[in-house]
Amino acid sequence: MQMVSAQGSMQEYTYDAAGRLTKVADTWGTQCTTRMYGFDVDTNRTSLTAYPADADGLCSTSTTPVSQTYGYDQADRITTSGYTYDAFGRTTQAPAAHVSGSSNVTVGYFANDMVASLTQGGQSSTFSLDPAGRIRSMTTTGGPRPGTVTNHYASGSDSPSWITEANGTWTRNVTGLSGLGAVRKSDGTTSLQLANLHGDVVATCDSGTGATGIQAYFEQTEYGSARPDTTNPTRYSWLGTAQRSFDTLAGFALMGVRLYNPITGRFLQVDPVIGGSANAYDYCSADPVNCSDLNGEAQCGLWCELAAQGAAWAIGVLGAGVCGVITGGLGAMACGAVFGALGAGVGYWIETLWTGGFSRTTFRNKAIAGAVIGAFGGPLAARFWKSKAGVAFFQKIASGLSRVSNAVGKAIGWIIGSKAGRLTALISYLIGQITLLYNSARARR
Repeated sequence: MQMVSAQGSMQEYTYDAAGRLTKVADTWGTQCTTRMYGFDVDTNRTSLTAYPADADGLCSTSTTPVSQTYGYDQADRITTSGYTYDAFGRTTQAPAAHVSGSSNVTVGYFANDMVASLTQGGQSSTFSLDPAGRIRSMTTTGGPRPGTVTNHYASGSDSPSWITEANGTWTRNVTGLSGLGAVRKSDGTTSLQLANLHGDVVATCDSGTGATGIQAYFEQTEYGSARPDTTNPTRYSWLGTAQRSFDTLAGFALMGVRLYNPITGRFLQVDPVIGGSANAYDYCSADPVNCSDLNGEAQCGLWCELAAQGAAWAIGVLGAGVCGVITGGLGAMACGAVFGALGAGVGYWIETLWTGGFSRTTFRNKAIAGAVIGAFGGPLAARFWKSKAGVAFFQKIASGLSRVSNAVGKAIGWIIGSKAGRLTALISYLIGQITLLYNSARARR
């Protein structure tokens, strides 16, 4: 797989049979670095070998590499010198070689496993939580930015709507259809947050009419580490549209209920969801490019995306088309808008069943986008379902969809609990109702 970005950036990814990222040919500027990852049977990273470019700046595995190796115990904890853990498997110290900064970092925790304190060198940060268990404030002593940063929330998600900064100013996070879109400051300036398809904020731009280009451009490597020759924002960069904050000591990210270390590609606390990833500390089963674990509880990988997108398209296309057959004309557009919004909303709901972090604001934005797309696509869907090809296709899939959805509903309800079972039952019911409406409409014709 290959990814091409601006500023001469290009990455080629190689995976093993287990879907783990094993090689990255990373071209940045005029030089290519090739990183190769090794894993044990539990998907713990056992080695990282980085080959610099050859004399022409091209990717090579023949140059002299820089290598790191890692050891683990039976609980998947790193045993490299400098690591310590408490009785709950939480990392209480990480060595300087595995974090940003020049010193070891020590970590304290609340009873619910959320981070309570970070100490590195002459700096320390203490955290407080709100009643929902989210980070309420971070007070830092020492270093270039001492003071208290306070988060303010407007929904049930862990993404703050506005932040009181340590110097007394404030910043407001403005979200759009794809997450964070702009940051407005108390001095009246607004900075647009430009993102790539992975959801990383890679550039900023002044929103004023006098802007002639971007203010800054920056990228991160596959696991979220900042490139050494760019100045990343201190808060939102990798997965920045989801407001995953790197505004902490040691370069750790506040990833929902856990701390994430981009240098090792691992969380510092044990996964609260058994089987949420390949092991208790791993990030996204070693596939940080195609997967995300925004709340630190469970990854949203291939099956999560298939379930979410499949439900969204099934409800949107089938519902809009069948309703459009019945109503016709402007009614088809209205049907498309309604079922498009419903499909997008249900798809987002399914996704957050795995990842958590449900946000009413994001739900609303997804529904609005689905309604707009559905309004234009509804008449087209209705036209297809009226055609002979559409009738034949629907007859083939209707009974199959009902059988599959019923079977999946029973299986999921048995395997992972009643929440997913109720969700699948709802989808089965919607498909059944759509089938009845369609057959009724065809009978009246």
